[in-house]
Amino acid sequence: MKNLTIFDHLNSLVAEDILQDVAQKFGHTVELLKSNRRGDKLPKARCEAMHRLRTELKLSYPVIGQLLAKDHSTVIYALKKHEKNSRAGGFAPVCNSGMSAAATANPPLQGS
Repeated sequence: MKNLTIFDHLNSLVAEDILQDVAQKFGHTVELLKSNRRGDKLPKARCEAMHRLRTELKLSYPVIGQLLAKDHSTVIYALKKHEKNSRAGGFAPVCNSGMSAAATANPPLQGS
C-alpha cells in the first residue's frame, strides 16, 4: 500500500472542495455526484467535476474514478467527450449529456 504524503492529504481536501462546489452549482449533493443515478443535469455536473479534478489538480483517471465511484474508463470517455465538445463549439464549460436541449425539452408524443 502506498504511503500517503501531506501533498496527497491536501489534494484530497481540495478535491472534496471541488466536488462540493460543483454539486452546489448544479443544486445536487456530493453523494448524488458519486451515485449511479442519471437525472436532470447530473451527468453534466459529474463531467464538470471530472474536468476540474483533472485540470486543476492533475489527478489521474483512476483517482478521479475513485473519488466519484466510477471506473477510470468512464472518466476517460467523459473527458474526451468534453474535449471534443470544447473544440466543436469553441467552449464547453461542461459535458453534453448526449441529448440535445430540443430533444429533452420536446420528447416525442406517445402514439405519434
